[in-house]
Amino acid sequence: MAVSPERLTVEFLKADGPVNTQTAGGIATKLPDSPTLPFLVVKLVAGGPEDGEAPLNLYNMQLDCIAGTQAAADTLFRAVIDAALANINFTGSQGRMRGIGIFGVRRDDSENHINRFRYIVDAFAQMS
Repeated sequence: MAVSPERLTVEFLKADGPVNTQTAGGIATKLPDSPTLPFLVVKLVAGGPEDGEAPLNLYNMQLDCIAGTQAAADTLFRAVIDAALANINFTGSQGRMRGIGIFGVRRDDSENHINRFRYIVDAFAQMS
């Protein structure tokens, strides 16, 4: 079975109690037209399976932590970081995540005027 990096990452985050509690299950690969906030969007940016003697299936992911207040965005962002640091191995219906690492975080203030506060978390994940 081919790994779906986005779906496996969604499964991983839904399985994490604090993240799932913060979003009330609102974790998906795209933002709905009228989302209930806070919401977490998982996007595949780059990567894929490699061949060779010791192949790595490494994927770059973007995790958008979106909330209706800055405080709620801060809380969701921290829960996502904690989940990434605490869980090294996860097996879901889409495959196995062998680790996730955070390599960048930025705050996006472009939608604050419509009460959408966002952190963008850049991560990489090894999956099989």
